[in-house]
Amino acid sequence: MFDKEEAKLTEWKEQYDSINIPLEKINKAIDAGYKNGKIPTKKKRKTWIWPSIAAAVLLIGFVTTIRVSPTFAEYLSTVPGMEKIVELISNNKGLLAAIDNEYAQEIGVSQEKNGMNVTIDALIKDDTGMVIFYSIKANEELQHFQIENVELQTKEGTKINYDSLSFGNPADDKAKTYTDVLEYYFSKPLKDQELQLTIKVKNDSEITSFTLPITVKQQENKSKEFDLNKTVNIEDQKIKVKKVKVDPLRIAVHLEMDPNNSKQILEFQDIRLVDQHGEAWSKIANGITSSKISAHEQIVYLQSNYFKTPEELYLVFSKIQAVDKAEAAVIIDTEKQMIIQQPKGNNLSNLQVEGQDITFNLETDKEFNYFIFSSIKDAKGKEVESDSGFSHDIDVDGYTQKIGVTMANNNYSNPIELELSFYPSWIEGEVKMKLE
Repeated sequence: MFDKEEAKLTEWKEQYDSINIPLEKINKAIDAGYKNGKIPTKKKRKTWIWPSIAAAVLLIGFVTTIRVSPTFAEYLSTVPGMEKIVELISNNKGLLAAIDNEYAQEIGVSQEKNGMNVTIDALIKDDTGMVIFYSIKANEELQHFQIENVELQTKEGTKINYDSLSFGNPADDKAKTYTDVLEYYFSKPLKDQELQLTIKVKNDSEITSFTLPITVKQQENKSKEFDLNKTVNIEDQKIKVKKVKVDPLRIAVHLEMDPNNSKQILEFQDIRLVDQHGEAWSKIANGITSSKISAHEQIVYLQSNYFKTPEELYLVFSKIQAVDKAEAAVIIDTEKQMIIQQPKGNNLSNLQVEGQDITFNLETDKEFNYFIFSSIKDAKGKEVESDSGFSHDIDVDGYTQKIGVTMANNNYSNPIELELSFYPSWIEGEVKMKLE
């Protein structure tokens, strides 16, 4: 029963091993062990929801060898749809390690309505969040299939508040099955064990609501914390690493920027933990990558090494996206269709405003898989609501993208400011600090 899953894992590993992987020099020990690969295809679009300020990016990053232990093999063979689940998390060695160490919980509850069957297959939970694996099967092809909404509640129906939620939607709407991951993260540990999850599925014009019970077993998972409080200087920008917190689902790196810095720090592009052998735990590849505490503080999330305790562990980074503070927002006049301000280099061009859609061309020297905008304000400082953001390549190499936002309405005053959360501008330096 496991032969199919094992063959698929072997096929993925062979594909990963054949990728041309660039090396990055921090020091000889790290150079020997760190490899950064990329997978060129995107199979579905991802939705992120966060009541608090957070940032997310759809990237495929560090790929590790998939180790199939007897425990993992048995789990794969007994949970329906687990082959697809492993594919979904194959670029997150922390989640794979949680399954391998029997930390995942099999759920196996289903509900059938309107020719569709929704099943919650399994979950992984710690004090910071919960990752839920679920699948949808239909009698006929899922036409124009979308996940409209998901909601987590107590058994009594009380809505559970969360800091962030991410889930996917299929790119191919002609399949009869769909498997995905819901990722919830909380500001406080979730104590309730009896829960219910509501998933609203839109198929053509019909919306069907599924509500499934979940019983979560309590597990001991004491966080591992490292208080560092060390300040580094990269191109005259001071950055303080306050602490590193390790949990089963992810690692949280708490960073604070000096308010007197001349640049706005946007993205720690290559931050990771590295052990004495060079094995690396890099950024979350497909989900919430960071959260913003204030204008000067943020938390960056890495894949977890919770189930592995190396003799030595280092926090390493060298490349950071940053722009001058005076250029930390793109300012445009939508009536004149004119870019008033953007960061040095003029990477943005061809501003177009059609109805409530605002689009640009973003040109870069190499592929840049980030959606660059976050919040929007008008000339009066009023927050401007946006229904969605979008981007797609418009050349073969992927060096030019069409990016844009869809405004909720046209009730705003020109000019408007689009705050930058990512941008193809960097500062560089070599940082390595030991966790102890």
